[in-house]
Amino acid sequence: MWDQVRVQLVGGAVLESEKVRRARGHASRPLASAELFEKFRGCLEAGGSSLDPKHLFDRLQRLEEVASARELVEP
Repeated sequence: MWDQVRVQLVGGAVLESEKVRRARGHASRPLASAELFEKFRGCLEAGGSSLDPKHLFDRLQRLEEVASARELVEP
């Protein structure tokens, strides 16, 4: 089973994505660290967050070292 996106334009032309079995970001097709950060940053931005995305991302990458949830958002 695979997924594909097809879009028919007003002029009749059809655009098709590649066929994929697993989307990027799936456990079998993980994102690179930089791609993951950009996705994370975009989600924070879309949600209107005032948190520093780099700071929070770095702390979440080392979550096992964080003693308190407060450390995630404090500078």
